Amino acid sequence: MGKISFTAPRVASFTCPADKAQAFLWDAKAPGLGLRATPRGAPAYVFQSVYEGKTLRLTIGDAGTWRLPDAQAKARELQCVIDEGRDPRIVKAEATAKDVAERSAERQSAVSVREAWSEY
Repeated sequence: MGKISFTAPRVASFTCPADKAQAFLWDAKAPGLGLRATPRGAPAYVFQSVYEGKTLRLTIGDAGTWRLPDAQAKARELQCVIDEGRDPRIVKAEATAKDVAERSAERQSAVSVREAWSEY
């Protein structure tokens, strides 16, 4: 299927035919942005591009949760990461690891009630 301009009604009405495992609809405005529908699941925004000669497809999020402009912006962001020569999966994993490390450091530096009471 060709690319079309996504609108909220088009996104909301997109369904997967019963005889297919999944169906895709591609956005004309944001390169790589697609909508994937399955017979049993809710439609989800996906991003598809080529990284180092291989097709890369990532799920952005549920179409009912993500607003269309936000999904388009995320697709553009992911394409920029690929254009910089970086793998978006690795970038996400690094950001997650950094966040986990920061949370762990915060927990370790927090004063417990027992410590505060003994200092009091």
